[in-house]
Amino acid sequence: MTARPTFDITFPTIPTGVLTPASLQRVLNGILVNSISGLRLGMIQDVKVDTSGVPNGGELYRVQAINNIAMGKDEKVFMARDAAANVVNPSDPNFTRVRDTAMLDLVVDVAIEPVHRTDESTTLFEHPSSDNSSSSNASASNLVDSSHAHEDPKPESNMKLAFNSLIEHFAALIHNQGQELNRGRSREYIPAVTPTGAGAAPLPDVEDALGPDPSRPPRGDLLWKTIYLVGNNCGGRLPLNVVREHQILIMKRGGCSFGQKLQNIPSVPPSKHSLQLVIVVSYDDAEEGLPSGWLVRPLLEAQQLTSTGLPRHRPIPMVMVGGGDKSYDVLRRAVGVGVKRRYSVEAQGVPISNLIMI
Repeated sequence: MTARPTFDITFPTIPTGVLTPASLQRVLNGILVNSISGLRLGMIQDVKVDTSGVPNGGELYRVQAINNIAMGKDEKVFMARDAAANVVNPSDPNFTRVRDTAMLDLVVDVAIEPVHRTDESTTLFEHPSSDNSSSSNASASNLVDSSHAHEDPKPESNMKLAFNSLIEHFAALIHNQGQELNRGRSREYIPAVTPTGAGAAPLPDVEDALGPDPSRPPRGDLLWKTIYLVGNNCGGRLPLNVVREHQILIMKRGGCSFGQKLQNIPSVPPSKHSLQLVIVVSYDDAEEGLPSGWLVRPLLEAQQLTSTGLPRHRPIPMVMVGGGDKSYDVLRRAVGVGVKRRYSVEAQGVPISNLIMI
């Protein structure tokens, strides 16, 4: 058996970041790192990726231990993007955060559509992907209630009743606080790819939306709330008020070139209420020579033009997502959209495979 190289990465201790049991939190599929002050990561060379064209010949590192806590091979280390902001030098070659310039995630708050039950007078809100989980839970609850319906009630002391009432009160407070954002909506994360070429424009300079936190429900409001669907946008110039009053335009791929889709968008003075981002939904995920679900970066060969044919002085940022009708339906019901840029971590120029920035 061939021995693989191992080494440790130890972070300095800062006075305001003393390592406590709360600094490390066991979550599903791994460990959440809340503070890296005084943290020690045990590294091992991971199995190489057998892919041609990958930097470093497919070489990877993996975190195998955190402060003497052994990590499983399939477990991951989740770390907040700014956890190392005041501890690690950004240019430190042993722990370097690298931004992905091609891929990002769209953070979408989706309105949960009401489902009308014919056998009840109330309206239940169910997520389309929940597989009728709400109705299943209700049925289970009814079964439990009916199984105890014929039991003789036992008298309980006033003290016990008061204690149970107090516990239920605190449980309701915790539940309501955690589910405040999710009332009537859910949060989805859609992978997106940026274009390349002379017509590609940088993303808006906005703060990243909060990523998926393994330890708690999603928090925080999303920046862009006015969304408009324009089909494939190949039928001519859009009305000015659409661009002036909506921050996100959703388009379907196909029918004309990416450049023509953008050219059909009229120019308006910059404003926080006007157009900020164009999202193109691809219906052809199975690109030739790529596994299903992978995306090829859109090519904008020429400089962006206005609807009158003049060079556009403020190019419009664009991203593309896959998923076809599924993604289009999610974006159709969107009540808020944000972006979350992707980051990876490298040690001496080699990616750390199981360390995920959130």
